[in-house]
Amino acid sequence: MDKLPDVVVTAGTTWEPIDSVRIWGNVFTGKTGATLAVALLHHANVLLLTSNPAIAAAAPPPGAPGILTIKTFRTAADLAESLHHAVAAGPAAVFMTAAVCDYAPTGVFRIIEKREVEGSRPARYMWLVEDVQAAKVKSDHGEIAVRAVATEKIIDLLRSRWQYGGLIYKFKLEAGMNEEDMLKIARGARAQSGAEVLVANTLEMVDDVRGGAWIIDDQQARRVDRAALAPALANDFCQRITARGGHAPQMSENDTPTGG
Repeated sequence: MDKLPDVVVTAGTTWEPIDSVRIWGNVFTGKTGATLAVALLHHANVLLLTSNPAIAAAAPPPGAPGILTIKTFRTAADLAESLHHAVAAGPAAVFMTAAVCDYAPTGVFRIIEKREVEGSRPARYMWLVEDVQAAKVKSDHGEIAVRAVATEKIIDLLRSRWQYGGLIYKFKLEAGMNEEDMLKIARGARAQSGAEVLVANTLEMVDDVRGGAWIIDDQQARRVDRAALAPALANDFCQRITARGGHAPQMSENDTPTGG
């Protein structure tokens, strides 16, 4: 039997420290990435980079030929380092499901005074603050502000800095908008990152039991329900890697997506 291709899946959130005991993160657990990693084992060896190894501990599916390797990360910098090392080995695909924090805290300040700038539209404010950053920020401040700076868009480093030539599956979440507007943003985001495929949904689609996601490439956009997403992406990978001249096991009827 030919050697299985290798793929990388990132899953979960990043946790950015505010101080030594408090963290800044988001609500995502890594379930989507863990489910996808298991589905991909029918077609590939999978390196799962996750912030939540407990949810990824599910046993590989019976008869799946792929090997699952799990490594953990905590911060965006941790993930970037691990992913950079992983793509240097030349995996066939990267599935970037991890919800990387867009900002990382760089300081904590006690708010002494806030003053609106007269006549400003939209409203602007002048703040007088005191730096209270500490190993453990005291809890007796009446009001604090956390300063944060933007983190690097790790997905964009794959093509631009790391010169990665394999398949990229990008995941994008929006909130407070309809699916039509989300699709317009998602198509632009796919092209910007150089991803072959972008998986997009809204927070409302995640929360809805009948929700799902859109799978978008340069040819089409199709909506699948939540249960069909992982097998649909695994099959998409199988087709693309075969078209590139690689090898992946043939799809079985059980792997065929059932969603629209």
